[in-house]
Formats: sequence, structure tokens, C-alpha cells
Amino acid sequence: ASLLPTPAAAAEVVAVLSGNTALYQQTVAEIDRLLARRPGALLGPKSIAPPGLEVLNLADFTDPTTLPPLLQIRKPRLILALGGPALAAVAAIDDLPVLYLFAPNGPRLAASRANITGIDLTPAAADQLAAVKKLLPANRRVGLLTGTAADPAFLAEAHQAAASHGLTLVIGQIEEPRRIPQALGSLAGRIDLFWLTPERELLQRQYLQAIMLFSLRERVPVFTFSELLLKEGATLAVSPDLTAIGAQAARLAEAIIKGESPRPQHPARVTVTINQSVAEKLGLSLAVTTPSGEER
Repeated sequence: ASLLPTPAAAAEVVAVLSGNTALYQQTVAEIDRLLARRPGALLGPKSIAPPGLEVLNLADFTDPTTLPPLLQIRKPRLILALGGPALAAVAAIDDLPVLYLFAPNGPRLAASRANITGIDLTPAAADQLAAVKKLLPANRRVGLLTGTAADPAFLAEAHQAAASHGLTLVIGQIEEPRRIPQALGSLAGRIDLFWLTPERELLQRQYLQAIMLFSLRERVPVFTFSELLLKEGATLAVSPDLTAIGAQAARLAEAIIKGESPRPQHPARVTVTINQSVAEKLGLSLAVTTPSGEER
């Protein structure tokens, strides 16, 4: 059962947090602040003033399965789910709008559920390629590996973005994970950059190591979607600007409250981070000229 008391008047927006992290707290505070500044954005039919945003922490529930019934009783106009566990906990709800943030499982759930939308953790292909093109204008052949479960929409987006930036995609097919080293070998001498996408197989440690060894051996920089992968040996990361997620989420929340059904979005802003140690090993001189990120 929840350790939190039931409020006398249920808030119209309820945020469910996967944990009590500073990122979650700051993001919720920013959303609350921005929504409160928009006249009428959170006003119910009998409200005199916005009832505000209620925060529930998943850690305060000894049994997470009690959360969906609680929310269905309160019937907020919007549920914010911050983090994968929070989204999984409210995924059983199909009659209330759910907006996810920082949730790797978001795109999969949103694809099959009309009431779920949110902001993905992966920047748009166009944003990733634009940032890389600015830093490495001479590197025009971009290699990537795709499995049998590759998202056709992503591949179409990637081809379109590459063409718009004068880049060529060189794609290696992997029928099964153990063929990844062989597929990497087929790209040798044919690419100037390697694009590490969030395909599950590629992110397994043994195959990450194979990719990074390929990078050093062939002197091919690896760019990717998450700053965390710089620790594994990637050269640069084009990742979400987490400081801007709150403002983007507030816009989506307002649209949902007004009755709209926005589709999931990529992060509106990205930041570029460089692994200087790896860049030096590859003979590259890289510097980020826009530390605040680039806006789509």
C-alpha cells in the first residue's frame, strides 16, 4: 500500500517517479512551473485555481500493482511516468493518458497503446547526423549494423537524413548476434564513421568490445546516442539535453490536457560529448562549439 495519504482533492496531473533522483525532481518541478504559468492549462471545470501536480514515488509503494487502481479512482487528466519502472507500473492503465520520460520501454509500449506517448531517449537520426557532420565534415561514409528486427521507420529516417547531409549509409546485415564480428569485417575500408544505434544485440558487452576494437584498428570513429557509451570506447555521443526535457514535456502535457493526442517525440535538444582520449588515439582534433546543444 502507498505510504502517501490520499489528498482531499485529486490533482489533475499525477507524476509517478521510478526513484527519488535529482533529475526526476528537477524535471517535475519544471513541468509544474511551466504548466502553472499557462492560464487555464490545468483548470478543471469547477476549479478556481490550478490544483497543481501531485508526485508519487514508486519506492513508496510496497506493492506497485496497487498503483493503477489508485490512479483510476482519482482519474487525473494526465499521468506522467518518469523512468522505465514507473511506466511499467502504470502500463496496465488504458483509459487515462500517460506521458513517459526517461523510459527505455516507452517506444515499445507507445507503439501498441493509443493512450501512451512521450519523449524518447534516442535523438532523431537527423540530429545525430547533423552534429557529426559539423564535427567531421570530411567523413561521409557512415556504417551501421542492423538486425532482422530493425525498425523500418528508423532506417527510412536515417536514409533521408543522410541524403540531406550529403552522407552515404553503408549497412551491414546481422542475421544473428554471433555474426556481428563478421559483419564488422565486411565494413572495413568502406566507411569513415560507425553509427552505434540502440539495437539490443549491439549493446551486449562482448559485441560492444568488438565494435570498439574495430574502431581503433580501422581508425574509424564511433558515434552513438548515449553519453554512457563513451565509457565503452565510443568517440562521441549525440545525446538528449536532459535540462530541456521539462519544457518539452510541459508542451506535450498541455496538448494532452487540451484533448490532443500527440505522437511520441525525439528530444527537442541534443548535446554533443567527446571522448577526447579515443579521439586522440584516432588522430582526431575535435571540439564542441555549441556546449548548450543544438535545437531541432
